[in-house]
Amino acid sequence: MGNTVTVVVVQTTKNAQLMLKQIYLLDILNCSGFPAMGVGGPDSRPQPLMEAFTASHGRKTGTVRRQAFKQVLFNRTRTSCPRFSVKRKKTVWPAVFKKSNLLMLLCAANMTGCAALSSSISRHAEALGFQRAILPGKPFKHVAFVNGLPCANGQWHVYLDGDGRAWLTPHRVARDPTPSKSFLLDLMQRDPAASIYLGRPCYHGLNHSSSCNPWVWTQQRYSRIVVDSMVHALKSSLPDKACRIVLIGYSGGGTLAMLMAAQLPQVRGVVTLAGNLDVTAWTRLHGFSPLTESLDPARQPALPKAVFQIHVTGTDDKQIPPELVAKAIKRYPHAKFLKVKNLNHQGNWPTIWPEVLREMQQLIAINTGRGTNAIGD
Repeated sequence: MGNTVTVVVVQTTKNAQLMLKQIYLLDILNCSGFPAMGVGGPDSRPQPLMEAFTASHGRKTGTVRRQAFKQVLFNRTRTSCPRFSVKRKKTVWPAVFKKSNLLMLLCAANMTGCAALSSSISRHAEALGFQRAILPGKPFKHVAFVNGLPCANGQWHVYLDGDGRAWLTPHRVARDPTPSKSFLLDLMQRDPAASIYLGRPCYHGLNHSSSCNPWVWTQQRYSRIVVDSMVHALKSSLPDKACRIVLIGYSGGGTLAMLMAAQLPQVRGVVTLAGNLDVTAWTRLHGFSPLTESLDPARQPALPKAVFQIHVTGTDDKQIPPELVAKAIKRYPHAKFLKVKNLNHQGNWPTIWPEVLREMQQLIAINTGRGTNAIGD
């Protein structure tokens, strides 16, 4: 399938720095990039160049907030999309372009190759006997894997995955953020309750959808538009009967679990595994650019006490250290905090899952007043 390259020439001025603040990034379809030049992003607000380059999962030291934007490199060896760079390298422009022009080469190519990531998870889910479905959200669609009938015995466990691969490098956005594998499917298999793996917007092969662009899985990964769409997708699959929902989120999925719980009255509990519960503190810890387009659970109204919480973390987790989680849940004195020895961020979570399920069973029983067998009745 051939690639289509769009070449845009923007006349420079004497003060190029001021000019760069006024232009907007082109939409790079299916590739690395951000919302369109002169057009609002997914939240209908224009995204300025300076903001777009600094809003990332990348290091602050590599953003134009600290250094002037130098060039856009077209890296043919690793990707057919451009790689944004701030390194001082000599750029040789074709003779057809004048030296007084700022050349921005951006590709709008119909590309494949990322589907393998999503299909590997689909194959894993199929092997476990889960049913694949596409649920309508607003404005996104969501891939889901279902284990059992929704709200069987009045209970439903909703599994939310992490951020996956939003960025390939600190300066290059992934075309498809879907993680290469997900241990949450193995947790679902061990869970006796009816359950669903609810995919995030633009993940699992939906990154080419009309509503999707890299802004969604980078700067807006925990935004209101993402949370609302996931809540809508979950509501669309709820049966009419009463249902007790437990949200179970890993890493960034824990962030979404806390944010979604505030919008779903059916939620009775939240369980996070290495959950990113204080986004601002997390970005500061790693020197990441602030996710100014995203919500932060630590800065949202507290969840009601009626919603039980279990937060599990590993002592060897360098990505989201236990201290970060412990500090974030101080305002929830009723929450259970489980710290597992010798467990890192990508550790063997299925081995500790039976213990977490027992904790969930006890809290559900207390919450519903139905005895200790509530999870399997």
